[in-house]
Amino acid sequence: MDETIYNQLPALKGRFSFLPLLRLWKEVSEGNDTAAAKICTRLCQQFYSIPELLTPTDDYSVLEPHKALIEEAMTTIFPASFSKRKELHAVAMPFASKPIYASSFFRFTYLDSHDNFVLPMDPQVAKNVAAAKIELAYKLILKKWYGIDLIGGSAFICSYPERTQNIHNYFELEWDPQFIDISCSFELPPLPDEFIQKCHHVHDLVLYPQLKQLLPLEHFVFYGLVITRIREVSERETVNIIRTILQKDDCFENTKWQYELKQQIRYFLRMEDADIGFTIFYDAGNEVELPAINYASILLRNIHRVDRVIEFSNILKRELSIRPDYFWWLQSQSEHPSQLDKHLKKEGWKSALITALYHNQNIIGCIEVVTRKGEPIKKEVLIGLEHIKELLQLAVQQNQQQVYNKIRYLVKQHFTAVQSAVEWKFNNAAVRYLLKEHQGHVQEMESVVFENVYPLYGGIDIRNSSGERNKAIQQDLLHQLEWVQKLLERVGQLTSFPLLNEIRSSVHKHLGSVMHFLFAGDEPVIQNFLQKEVVDLMQFIAKTVPEFSSEIEAYFQATASNDHLITIHRQKFEESVTEINNCIAHYIEQEQKAIQEKYPHYFERFVTDGLDFSIYIGQSIAPGLKFNAAHLKNIRLWQLSFLAAAARRVYQLSSSLPVSLQTTQLLLVYNVPISIRFRNDERKFDLDGVHHARYEILKKRIDKAMVKGTGERLTQPGTIAIVYSGDSEVKEYYQYIEHLRKQGLITGPIENCDLEDLQGVSGLKALRVAIQLEETHKRVRYKMKKEQISE
Repeated sequence: MDETIYNQLPALKGRFSFLPLLRLWKEVSEGNDTAAAKICTRLCQQFYSIPELLTPTDDYSVLEPHKALIEEAMTTIFPASFSKRKELHAVAMPFASKPIYASSFFRFTYLDSHDNFVLPMDPQVAKNVAAAKIELAYKLILKKWYGIDLIGGSAFICSYPERTQNIHNYFELEWDPQFIDISCSFELPPLPDEFIQKCHHVHDLVLYPQLKQLLPLEHFVFYGLVITRIREVSERETVNIIRTILQKDDCFENTKWQYELKQQIRYFLRMEDADIGFTIFYDAGNEVELPAINYASILLRNIHRVDRVIEFSNILKRELSIRPDYFWWLQSQSEHPSQLDKHLKKEGWKSALITALYHNQNIIGCIEVVTRKGEPIKKEVLIGLEHIKELLQLAVQQNQQQVYNKIRYLVKQHFTAVQSAVEWKFNNAAVRYLLKEHQGHVQEMESVVFENVYPLYGGIDIRNSSGERNKAIQQDLLHQLEWVQKLLERVGQLTSFPLLNEIRSSVHKHLGSVMHFLFAGDEPVIQNFLQKEVVDLMQFIAKTVPEFSSEIEAYFQATASNDHLITIHRQKFEESVTEINNCIAHYIEQEQKAIQEKYPHYFERFVTDGLDFSIYIGQSIAPGLKFNAAHLKNIRLWQLSFLAAAARRVYQLSSSLPVSLQTTQLLLVYNVPISIRFRNDERKFDLDGVHHARYEILKKRIDKAMVKGTGERLTQPGTIAIVYSGDSEVKEYYQYIEHLRKQGLITGPIENCDLEDLQGVSGLKALRVAIQLEETHKRVRYKMKKEQISE
């Protein structure tokens, strides 16, 4: 509520006055000889004979001696027949709460013997009523003196608790101001043209705070009587509120909306002791764990193992397919209780109603109404649920789709360059494209460019992976050639023919070639020899020399799955590489979820024999958030921390791998902002413009860098190499290294290295630090919230 508009409630002045009502009686009685005219004439005479009833007052005691006359006067407003009906109406002083007259049902529902309200008003309702009084006051002022008749201001919805139950009912409260006069104690000013042109509804008043100065309510007095009518609209309003809640995307997930939804259904069913739940059934093919996404379910909430959730969800759906309206009472013991009966009893419920929800005649979920005390749930509850069942079915159907969309989104997130941090820019480009298309301007989709972003590049490489892969292939070829050689030698002892001798000679030659080293050119030649010539010969021998058919069959079985090649050692190597890659990739994905929350940035990774990753961060990626140097420093610290922690994880993993492998770690420091452009054909971001080419060259070549004058590779197992160009670029990294040393991730001294010139690049330097691969204490996970590097 805007305090500059609505804090004038104490300034509102109301007075009792029967003069507006007397004017109506005069109009009715003049020139008429009806019964109503006679009643009005008589009442006028009685009121005019009592001076205190003709003088405006706010003193209730003045009215007390004339209570009977006032009640008779009210019959001209409310027909006598209303007294026998459940009508909620009252008459009060303008802007006062205490009535001077009320219908019998109004008194029974709200008032005590002293005409005071029995139950306190809900704070939000009281706030709404206060705002409505201010709006009504201005509505009356503007209509009388300016001829502006604002829409609204006479009726609104409010809730009120019942006396006997913790249930809220909803009412439409209407004020009838026809018997109100207004006086003003100052000269009224003209209204601004903007106000006259744009203010059409009482809710528009909040947009004009200057009204408090132009038309201060303290200078107005409202005389007369205000008629209050209340209509019970609980069913209508509760259904509307339920509909509004169910339209929210997270109505079954968000705790607040769950509580509101359950509360409104309790009000609707008039069951204060009931608990309400919703279980959703999913049908998503292989996504068998989806039933676990049931945050609003009563029946599943105490089942914690996913397999049990799935099992019980299937039981529940099966039971509902037999009994769509499943009633259960604790006292009605069955000789053969179902698993659902047993579960309800175990959970401690006294009674339950579980009713199925459908879409296209398929059960998609259920609503659960359960109680622990009070009367057991009756079948009449089903009648109430029918009014909201359609809304619930639609909401469950939409929730299912939203969950499926989330799953697809997660899959998409792993296989597309359009990440959430930059998705807004793609959306804007698409909107502009559609607008142009609608205008008839055919064009290509505009480019998506982010300017002035800081690049961060890091890499974890499996040390000598090419050599290790070559070694594995060499071992497999040796094993296979030796097997073929021994087999052919034994065949040669029984028979001889030219082709056999030729293949034996070739096998001997290839064994000599791969015995000590496998050259790149030899591998395809030998593999082709084994896949074609040896296979043809083996098949011929199996037919012509049956004694060897079983051994040849064993050979073919050993090589069948890999196109007639033995790949035992290569598979072990590939399995080891895959395990390492998965370990690093999974870890960096976990880390990225947390780091993205600190400041949005674009992140991409490439998995080969190890993992390379690039990060781009800057104001243009998150224009709504202020970017400063601290954000860049924090993500640089995270990058260094990640490389050290990932190397430790790989080290811990290596002892369980088929082939023990080591990794090297490398990062590039680059302080010059660049621009990146999305390449639609390649579906990835790339540098924009040739003036940023140096950064791309550095990325591609530094992993081969050598330490000047030593013949030693910069990247070494168990270390992190930090490559930079100028001393100013690397100063902050000494601080980061010291921080990680305290965290137990870095050990030993810092090495300062000058690097040999690379093709097109010279003058590079590097820091090299050793990683503490063995955990000496429980590692404190790096969190920027706890410790940040200052600017």
